[in-house]
Amino acid sequence: MWQCAKVAGGFAGRTAHALSSPADVTVAKDGDYIVSDRRNNRVQKCPHTDKGDIDLFTKEGKRKASRRRVICYTIAGGSYGSGNKQMKSPRGVTVDKDGYIVIADSKNHRILKCKDIKKGGSVDCYTAVGGKKGTGKDQLNEPWGVAVTADGSYVVADSKNHRIQKCSPGTPGKPGTCFTLIGAKGKGKGDDQFYRPLAVAIR
Repeated sequence: MWQCAKVAGGFAGRTAHALSSPADVTVAKDGDYIVSDRRNNRVQKCPHTDKGDIDLFTKEGKRKASRRRVICYTIAGGSYGSGNKQMKSPRGVTVDKDGYIVIADSKNHRILKCKDIKKGGSVDCYTAVGGKKGTGKDQLNEPWGVAVTADGSYVVADSKNHRIQKCSPGTPGKPGTCFTLIGAKGKGKGDDQFYRPLAVAIR
């Protein structure tokens, strides 16, 4: 017998307990959940709880327990745009070894690096990779997935460029540089080609 638990959402909208087309989820260093809330153009941080305070569902889909609404808060984005406190359709999200939140801000063609702020804090992000749509080695075209390697590099599913990039994270005002791991020959069905890769993972 297995069981699942709701950890965020369950309501559609823009309020603190709601989500709209969430695209990805990861876990912060403190155990809280980080959710890419795509259509709300934000990334939410949602508290983890013990089993006594969550929705539990059996494999038959029957609810075993109820919980209150999960109240989350915004740690990145919150409005539609290209500023450091805005996003356009965020997709993949992960956490680096220092606890920073790394986000594929898809339609801004960039990877954002954001502080894991406390509730009530001010959003603090900058463009770590990309920022301009294009096919150049340091440019992206609607990145979806992002992962962090042991040495702190970013591996990015550069979706509409049909390739996987490995990038050094930059500093505020100076995005990092990239090179192509797979997909340098453009879209296709070959062993070293892709068609719109959507996700990456590091083992």
